[in-house]
Amino acid sequence: MVVERQNEPLPGRDRPARPTPVTSRLREPSLRQRPLLGLVSACLLLCLLLPARPILGQTTALLPRGLTAPETAAALGLPAGRRVAAWRDADEALQFLRETRPAVAVLPARAASEALAAGLLAPLAQASDSPAALRLPADPEARLARPWLWSATGLGHDAYTPLPAPVSLKQLWMPAFAGRSALPDDPERVLPLTLLLLGWDAAEGDAAKVGQACAFLGRITRGARTGAAPSWLPLADGSAALGIFDADDAVLANRDAALPRAAFALPEDGFLLQPLFLAVPKDAGAEGQTLAASLLAPKVQATAADRLAVLPADPAALALLPQDLAASPLAVLPPETLGKGRLVLPSPQALAAWRACWKGLAPKRP
Repeated sequence: MVVERQNEPLPGRDRPARPTPVTSRLREPSLRQRPLLGLVSACLLLCLLLPARPILGQTTALLPRGLTAPETAAALGLPAGRRVAAWRDADEALQFLRETRPAVAVLPARAASEALAAGLLAPLAQASDSPAALRLPADPEARLARPWLWSATGLGHDAYTPLPAPVSLKQLWMPAFAGRSALPDDPERVLPLTLLLLGWDAAEGDAAKVGQACAFLGRITRGARTGAAPSWLPLADGSAALGIFDADDAVLANRDAALPRAAFALPEDGFLLQPLFLAVPKDAGAEGQTLAASLLAPKVQATAADRLAVLPADPAALALLPQDLAASPLAVLPPETLGKGRLVLPSPQALAAWRACWKGLAPKRP
């Protein structure tokens, strides 16, 4: 028996002809073609680097980023194989709502309010059971924008610190928390709470009052940890003893940390309500109403709430929450306390003043 070695022909057999290298058959691009090839290469590289944008007419749902993973979309009952667009903030949510015309949308409060004012929303087929405090002032019956999920902005703190649990926003300015406080990199949360502490309306846009609030805020921004990523990290690792956080930050910190140490409190000076609204765009038709009805099912609301570590607005969904969310201080909040929360919808002038203040403070970021 003759055993052939790999890649070696037997004696006496013809060796195969050596193939002509492919590169030898390719022609060099002409001088006229080279600029065109360079332009095509640059366009391909740009397409790879730029983030994907939702495409007009191909979007089923417009959702916050935490709900757009394929497995989450499937758990929410959204059709498989259809595009789900994700927004990062109110400005982007409103922009995508206009550009992509989704069948159904979940919007932050400011985007929902502006969409309602612009006549972009259709009436919902189902009546709302959500708390009145979470509804938009311009839509008190929640016929066009229905509260779907919600959280609140207040004080997050390290439950293992020897200091007493916080009760007031004033404590952020106390020497005991110097160098051990944390702030979100978000003027739409930091400025309204500072305005409340000073006794003004949370949506105040008067230049003089915003200027005073900005100067007061500047006393703590230099030493505070600002814009941590993820936002709940200072609570999970104990690097901040106190700070401005959302209630979901405390839940996520405890889910991530080996030693649960994060706690959330509603300050007596006031707190901010952070609802997400379910809406059907005006030209969505029957598909939008069908998807909205599916998303309003208590089980689906509880699933979405669990993914974002927030609460459902429908009381019927509260019994379906996991234990850590059911134990949240917001889950057992009396209606009279919930009514003290502020749903902040700033005017364009107020928003511009807040952003200018925050930019001028230039807080130190990690």
